[in-house]
Amino acid sequence: MRTIQRRRRALFTLVAAIMLLAMAEIGLRVPAYIFRRDAGYSALPRDKGATVFCIGDSFTFGTGVNLDEAYPQALERLLHGAGLTNIRVVNLGRPGHSSAYALYCAAQAIMNEPSPYLAVLSGWNANDNDFLMHAREKKQSAPLSAYVDQFLNWSRLYRLASQIATLRGRSEDLGNVKLVPLSPAMRLYNFRAYQEICRKNLEQIVHISRQRRVPLMLLNYPVQKLPPNEYNLELEYYHLMHGKTTLEEKDYVVHDRRPGENAIDSVIRDVAERGRVPLVDVNTAFKEAAEQGLYQEDWHHPTARGHEIMARRVFSAITQNFGKIAASQSPRSRNNQSEGGKQ
Repeated sequence: MRTIQRRRRALFTLVAAIMLLAMAEIGLRVPAYIFRRDAGYSALPRDKGATVFCIGDSFTFGTGVNLDEAYPQALERLLHGAGLTNIRVVNLGRPGHSSAYALYCAAQAIMNEPSPYLAVLSGWNANDNDFLMHAREKKQSAPLSAYVDQFLNWSRLYRLASQIATLRGRSEDLGNVKLVPLSPAMRLYNFRAYQEICRKNLEQIVHISRQRRVPLMLLNYPVQKLPPNEYNLELEYYHLMHGKTTLEEKDYVVHDRRPGENAIDSVIRDVAERGRVPLVDVNTAFKEAAEQGLYQEDWHHPTARGHEIMARRVFSAITQNFGKIAASQSPRSRNNQSEGGKQ
């Protein structure tokens, strides 16, 4: 009798734990869905005008700033203020997501939207799933824990727990500055693989956009010099958090880096040049602004003023590179065409 009671209590405890975890998972997913930054923004019908899809990670999403301060929303205001009211802008930024997500979003936009523009700022992030796939492609072995982590990573609750558990290990105290990245520790992190993953996914985005003749621009990341640290890293924020080693020239994929350009920005530029697509040089725009207050306290993400600079640089690139297409979406040009047809 006692054995049966113990089994019932154990079963009840197990069911209660599963229900509690399920409720916690739902509690994390529902707000993320409701407050996603593209939710209900700019409700133009799909069959009218063009859509600029701003694809990327936390820099596009606008981590640390208000919804209307993120660069995609600021960009739409600039476009509408210039009379291009038939162009809507959709914010497809997702914090912590890698260039694999950017490739997926780009493919969906190209396949499903009638008149897409793509503004892609991606490559900074990579996660263990990316590194695991890269290792498979290179026919390299990976620990069993990586496969377990890949299976469990579908859960937001698990990812949150991973972030909390690894918070101290991936933080850096540099004098009066404490750097804490959003992404969890990377078991499979490798600096060269990190760059190769970025290059592969961006090259695929360039390829599919060219196949379908979809206007594409690549953005680079604004980068400020890091505080002095024991690894002598001035620009490699991601490696400081996850690699924690001094780098040599042989560790870089692109060797003709420009002043103030980190590894990922050099890869983005190289892909843009080889693919002959416009590069929106956000990094230079930040340096030319020569202002204080463009970065948040994490020394990483742009402030609202930084997002405004990003939006203006993208707006300029759209009007310069895609001016004819953009003009064709203007109500004024449509009316002129109609009048010309009547005459």
